[in-house]
Amino acid sequence: TARVRQPDGGARNRLALAIHHRAGVLEVVTPITGFAGYAGALVLHLDTTSADQEVAKNRQLTWLVSLLVALISVLAGSIISRRITASVAELSQAADHMAKGRLDVRIGHTGGDELGRLAGAFNAMAASVQQSRSEVEAYSRNLEQRVEQRTAELQTAKDEADRANRAKSQFLANM
Repeated sequence: TARVRQPDGGARNRLALAIHHRAGVLEVVTPITGFAGYAGALVLHLDTTSADQEVAKNRQLTWLVSLLVALISVLAGSIISRRITASVAELSQAADHMAKGRLDVRIGHTGGDELGRLAGAFNAMAASVQQSRSEVEAYSRNLEQRVEQRTAELQTAKDEADRANRAKSQFLANM
């Protein structure tokens, strides 16, 4: 390929600087002018084989590093995805157990991240529900005992009222 630049910024009557690169050689041709006009041309030939090899080597290294970074990214993404998925699955399973009445289920995930805070909140909620259920069951048992006790007291009072009623009836019959 050749790139041509006019030394004076574009005048058409002057000679141009020409740069050519092909087959490992860079050729630069520039006109030499003096007071009398065109005096000749300066031609430089530079061997670019080693530079071309270095560019090719760097290109290969860039592809290799890019591939390695892509593989590491995929691996890291997979590990992070599995970790999140496992934590969410554990939370889902614990919620299913709670819905079926197993209030002793707790989530083992701990940490300062969002999933750790969610697991902590779930565990606190489960403990609160379990405590509330225990209190309701204890109150229910206490209520049953109190109902039985009051029923027994009422039965005793009824029996005494019946005895008093019979005694009164017998007293009135004897009069």
